[in-house]
Amino acid sequence: MEGRMYGYARVSSKEQNLDRQIEALKARGVNERDIITDKKSGKDFNREGYNSLKEQLLRKGDILVIKELDRLGRNYTQIKDEWRELQDMGVDVASLANNHALDFGTEALLDSFTTFDDAGIPYVGAGETKER
Repeated sequence: MEGRMYGYARVSSKEQNLDRQIEALKARGVNERDIITDKKSGKDFNREGYNSLKEQLLRKGDILVIKELDRLGRNYTQIKDEWRELQDMGVDVASLANNHALDFGTEALLDSFTTFDDAGIPYVGAGETKER
């Protein structure tokens, strides 16, 4: 069964605008109905939208697309831990920021470099190689 593609967009305050992130996610093929948003600080992962996405929507084989790594959070260690949890769930993560797979050096959380769909966005995954 083919997984779904979800997007996640976050800004730090209610006054900030999510439009650029949402448009970038849609441009990469994420359906607008599958984009989850938060207007809350990235200091931790106590965010309603993100927690709903992780606990109720994401399943093994799904892809989570973010515009930039810092949309997940501000703390590097927490981001690495969260990324590991997503990987353990079987969820692949793609960042649009640099148009290449993210790697954390010697603590690489990602076990494969692949591309998803025909969009040509390299991403790292939970062990499965996605063919172009």
